[in-house]
Amino acid sequence: MKTRKFIDLPYVIGLLLLPIVLAGIFLLVTWIIGLTRYDPAYFTEAYQERYAVPSPLLTDLENTLRSGDGALLAELQGTRQIPSNPEKLANVRFLIFWDTHGKYTDYLFMDMKNYHRYLQHLRIVDGRYVRVPDGAYYLADSGRWKTTFGPLAVVYWLLVILFTLGMWIYRSMSAYREEVFGKPPGVA
Repeated sequence: MKTRKFIDLPYVIGLLLLPIVLAGIFLLVTWIIGLTRYDPAYFTEAYQERYAVPSPLLTDLENTLRSGDGALLAELQGTRQIPSNPEKLANVRFLIFWDTHGKYTDYLFMDMKNYHRYLQHLRIVDGRYVRVPDGAYYLADSGRWKTTFGPLAVVYWLLVILFTLGMWIYRSMSAYREEVFGKPPGVA
């Protein structure tokens, strides 16, 4: 009597490792982006003195958000790439310090016309504060990617495990029926 293989174990292990591989690729890509992200021209002694503390950066950031000036925003972010067509927020105002987590300090800005809130992330890079916008780089650099990745990975792993378990039960019961009752009529 030959034994049947109910589950393709290497395939299941590959499916279980997929989120880890994707997380590794994400972290590698954002690490590479981080290596080339900042423009050394924005980290001269003059910039380091001006933005040695957050308050001048917050004042300039408020003015920049109001005017929608991409060049000044690149200066505040210290990045090589100039943001194209940033949204002009004419009624935005700096409100309050919000939170500190790791190397990031968050400050709350609010549009006084429609009360929309804008959380701005600041951190020290090469002796000066810079603004880091929301995005893949911020998620990876701040470590907040885990709060998104973790629950998604757990749900994915549960689905793979439950589906695999369901297939194993179905196939083993089918083999048991076939062993006890024989093949159904019409099946070769």
